[in-house]
Amino acid sequence: MRFLLPLILLAASTESRADDQETLRHLKEVLWPQAYRTADADLLDSILHDSFVLIDASGQWTPKEAELAQLPDFVWTNDTFHYDIRRLNIYHSNTAIVAGEGRATGTNSNGPYCLRYQSSNVLIREDGEWKAVLSHVSGVNMACDADTP
Repeated sequence: MRFLLPLILLAASTESRADDQETLRHLKEVLWPQAYRTADADLLDSILHDSFVLIDASGQWTPKEAELAQLPDFVWTNDTFHYDIRRLNIYHSNTAIVAGEGRATGTNSNGPYCLRYQSSNVLIREDGEWKAVLSHVSGVNMACDADTP
């Protein structure tokens, strides 16, 4: 009997971790791109922690307020977009790292384009919700190849 409680707690912890992983995947692969695609400042606000900072490929730091302020003028030109998560780790049930590669194709004022980039994101669980506190983008590549969607 004394071994039963730890097994029950382990099973609950494993189920909770799987739920968290699914929530984080949905947030990064679906909701975050949707916020930009539809210029939905409320959705993006719900994803980003008040202390959020984006560090882009050129090294520029953009805080949450500035990211939300530019959203109404943001034009999504991607015809396709996909984010492949290559790393998803949860630490102490309240901190997560989600990292991977974004790929997009589309047409903008310069004509057709292909885009690939790497990003790493740090999220924390606050009041039961996952919030992004940091996003870092690097390795931006505009070259098209057979693997671009």
